[in-house]
Amino acid sequence: MDLKSLLSPRSVAVVGASKEGSRGAAVVRNLRDVGFEGPIYPVNPRYENVLDMPCFPTLQAIPHPVDLAVLVVPAEGVVAVLEDAHAKGIRAAVVISSGFAEAGEEGRQRQVELEAFLARTGMAICGPNCLGVINFIDKASGYYSTSPKDVVRGDVALVSQSGSVVVAMCRTTRPVGFSHLISSGNEAAVSSADYLHFLAGDPRVKVLAAFIEGFRKPARFIEAAEAARAGGKPLVVLKTGRSELGSAATAAHTGSLAGSSEVQRALFRQKSVVQVDDLEEMMQTIEIFRHAKAPTADGLGFIGVSGGENGLVLDIASDVGLKVPPLSEAGKKRLQALLPWFGRPENPIDATGGLANTPDKYEEYVQILLDEPAIGIVAINQDSPSVFDAVASKAAANLVGKTSKPIVYLNNFSGTWTSEVEKTLRDAGVACLSGVRPGLKAIKALIDWHSRPQVSPHVAARDTARRQQAQRYLAGGAKLLTEDLSKSLLSLYGFPAVPETVVLSTDAAVHAAAELGYPVVAKVISGDLAHKAAVGGVRLGLSSAEEVRDAIEGIKSDIAAKAPQARIEGFLIQPMIRSGLEVILGLKRDPQFGPTLVFGLGGVFVEAIRAVSLRVAPISEADAREMIDEVPALKAMLRKSHPKFDPAATLAPLLLKLSELAMEIGDLVDEIDMNPLILDPVTGKAALVDALIVGRAAS
Repeated sequence: MDLKSLLSPRSVAVVGASKEGSRGAAVVRNLRDVGFEGPIYPVNPRYENVLDMPCFPTLQAIPHPVDLAVLVVPAEGVVAVLEDAHAKGIRAAVVISSGFAEAGEEGRQRQVELEAFLARTGMAICGPNCLGVINFIDKASGYYSTSPKDVVRGDVALVSQSGSVVVAMCRTTRPVGFSHLISSGNEAAVSSADYLHFLAGDPRVKVLAAFIEGFRKPARFIEAAEAARAGGKPLVVLKTGRSELGSAATAAHTGSLAGSSEVQRALFRQKSVVQVDDLEEMMQTIEIFRHAKAPTADGLGFIGVSGGENGLVLDIASDVGLKVPPLSEAGKKRLQALLPWFGRPENPIDATGGLANTPDKYEEYVQILLDEPAIGIVAINQDSPSVFDAVASKAAANLVGKTSKPIVYLNNFSGTWTSEVEKTLRDAGVACLSGVRPGLKAIKALIDWHSRPQVSPHVAARDTARRQQAQRYLAGGAKLLTEDLSKSLLSLYGFPAVPETVVLSTDAAVHAAAELGYPVVAKVISGDLAHKAAVGGVRLGLSSAEEVRDAIEGIKSDIAAKAPQARIEGFLIQPMIRSGLEVILGLKRDPQFGPTLVFGLGGVFVEAIRAVSLRVAPISEADAREMIDEVPALKAMLRKSHPKFDPAATLAPLLLKLSELAMEIGDLVDEIDMNPLILDPVTGKAALVDALIVGRAAS
């Protein structure tokens, strides 16, 4: 698709243009307001002239080449006009018309017809049901709503599936600095992800932002996020409807642990996407990424003129995960010498009301924070009397160019400053943040984005013979694999299953137990039972032949009573693993992003505590270690008994094996549970004692 013609056309035809006050006229007006310098061709058989320009009856009647056609016509006529555009050689269009997938069965049928045209022609189309596109850099547009003439121009590209968000950005009085505003609508052809990927390659764009209601092309979104990160451009995303898919009940634990919103959050973290919760937070985050330098450490230095407000900042900083380190002893001494006798030398700094009498000291206060090695960014908090505003803003402006650390100016309220203060800050390039919580969350986002290394995922070469063997285990379509078959499949990928013997009778179970050595575990084998223990299908710690006999007979009796429809296909006898820490490794096929890895505390903790982390396959070793770090309860448990043991040394390689499996056979399975996998801190080894695989449901 030719996105260049869509976003940077040299000539534009407006089909459906008419007299002043119409949507077509608004498209022409906005072309003029944005400063478009190329020819504009109104198209409407009812008029000879529109807005003092010659009007053509059809696209074919235009005697010159056309890059972009903007359609403001009834929905039922859209495809016919597009056919005409295609015949003329036009490669891009904006379909502002509504009445497609958003408008009932008739509209959905129209969109099917439109998509068939797109598949045949490859035309780059924005919409339908959209407001269109604006490119402030190249002074081009195909957009019909609120005039963009007063929008401050800059290097921020925003793509929104909501047209009202684009209107709000056109009307905002904040100097965001936009390079592009795109209302993508139904995304029949060009998706949000396509725009983001294209804009990630535009050197004139510094920050990417997106308002996303649903992922039309999930895989393309991942590619766009990776392209943005590789290009050093933060991608700020506000995703609505985060619970639209929920967590449906499934056979394996991973299904309930890996809901849609959890997977999205994990993917955003994995791909360095900056997720925000509302439009105010989005604005503050864009502001800080536009202007602030990269933090040199993860600590925040803070200065205000109110002990109470500083306390509020500390509370909110804790909420959002910001570190506010104490000053070094040297820093405390320097600060104490400057403060009045009642001042306290600490971070945050309370400059006190005495600042009005000694404004020259303010820069020295800020410099003390800048000189602290643990502090990577300094925030100046000021919204008190105007005499203080002037002192604080001048200090920020004077120091921001003399330090390698970012300095930001933070207002306690979501409002503006006096024109003098704002001019001082803007001229110096200081990020101006409004509101403590959104401002501090923006600071946290800046620190996290710059501290996260750019690492490529580990993708091993696919083993065709191994995949074929796995397919044999999974033969028969969607069903539960029994524990023995699940472990056999997982063993192909190097997972350390405990030794076990499949038996069909009580006598065989006793013989197998003697061979393996007591104590042992006895389990039922049944493709009808996802959770064997819940119906009495598991017996632990069997220490004699008599106990094994009683266990087998007891399992038969319990299942007959609690799950009479379940087939008993045999029994598993395996050694009892007495000690270790139980974790879960799992795989869940997310309907949008595909195979998703799950890691967390296992055994009885898996549903009770739900302490898990997620990543979309494939992952890197850094991702694997992050997953382990995101379950702090694991290290907390080990800290008491085995403080020197590093669980990542054992578990990270297993997570990489699971990622390898996901890439090789992820299309064949819906879920995998390895629960529990028992980790022995003494030997550093892991043992897989139970497993469940759910084959891919037939579509």
